[in-house]
Amino acid sequence: MIRVENLSVAVKKEKILYNILNDININLVQKGITVITGKSGIGKTVFAKTISGLLPNNFVINGLFYVNDIKTKYEDIKKMTGKGVFYLPQNAKASLNPVLKIKTQFNDFDNIDKNKIMQLMSDLAIEKPNRILNAYPFALSEGECQRIIFIMGIILAPKLFILDEPSSSLDEKTQKTIIEKLLSINLSKTSILLISHNIKFINLLQNTDYLEFSSKL
Repeated sequence: MIRVENLSVAVKKEKILYNILNDININLVQKGITVITGKSGIGKTVFAKTISGLLPNNFVINGLFYVNDIKTKYEDIKKMTGKGVFYLPQNAKASLNPVLKIKTQFNDFDNIDKNKIMQLMSDLAIEKPNRILNAYPFALSEGECQRIIFIMGIILAPKLFILDEPSSSLDEKTQKTIIEKLLSINLSKTSILLISHNIKFINLLQNTDYLEFSSKL
């Protein structure tokens, strides 16, 4: 779906460029789950935000980008954010609008199915869903906010769903539920990029037909 060749990313600070990623080549396949793993600090989140078009303006990005094998300008990749590409960040609570209740943030989606939201909240072991929907993000735990954004991603059904350390604030039981939901997504329509250094969480994906491990960045 999206292929990246010879990607390099640097951050500019006081007119000096500091390299973060060098010569990255990766193919985010359709009908599959690509997993990036590795130690903290090696650039996994920077890569995810590059593909999501969410890096600040002081980052310098070079490389070749292809969407469905068609060479694409990076500016057009950035336009896919929130539409063709959905990003679930590590700091989910900070990513939600702090002055709007959760139910109001769901209302921003077109043709929203409230029954589906309630069912997904139940599936993901979110207790007292009406309390969650009527709460502001600051009143929720990080794990609850992670699951809320995960639900938003499922509902939007993007072409590429990026999950950055989705297990970081969840217990093992809920982690297994997240994996089950990932595997229930229609992979013919949505490609998944999963970023995690949690080997136990990644191992839950093994023995499936969908898994493609990438090289460590």
